[in-house]
Amino acid sequence: MWWIKLKDKEAYEDLMRKYGTEPRILRDDGDYIQVEFSQAALTTWIQAGYWFGGPPNIFVRTYKKCLTFFKNLL
Repeated sequence: MWWIKLKDKEAYEDLMRKYGTEPRILRDDGDYIQVEFSQAALTTWIQAGYWFGGPPNIFVRTYKKCLTFFKNLL
């Protein structure tokens, strides 16, 4: 089980279907979703450089909010 950014959901679904597996979303945490990968799809996902890993935490959310704030200032 992996956490991915919600904005990458469509890419995840397309990749899973490409490898002949139906995408499976386990949890939705706002900006992130927890998904299951087949081994082949996960390898491709990592090689493509998408974000993946453990559940988002307060530091990730705070960092993202700060980035959004500063981008809006510019």
